[in-house]
Amino acid sequence: ADSMAFRPFPFQISHYKTMAEKFMICTTGFDTEERENLELLIRLIGATYNPVLKHRATTHLICKRPEGAKYEKAIECDIRVVTVQWLEECIN
Repeated sequence: ADSMAFRPFPFQISHYKTMAEKFMICTTGFDTEERENLELLIRLIGATYNPVLKHRATTHLICKRPEGAKYEKAIECDIRVVTVQWLEECIN
């Protein structure tokens, strides 16, 4: 993919560590390699990655497409649903 999320990091990780330390982020719709790369980027901005969507704990759900059980639960629980582009904008 052309997304920054799926290429080698062209920057120093330490510069971004405290940007989003209160975020707990979950993902949905990505294959294993994509999810692992997203997990690294999530940690890069200082957030916590959790593969389980938790009501009152998860702050953001990164979706590949707006569909599926996690997406529906996030909408129901007022969890912010975002795209990979949002994560990239946190870094840029």
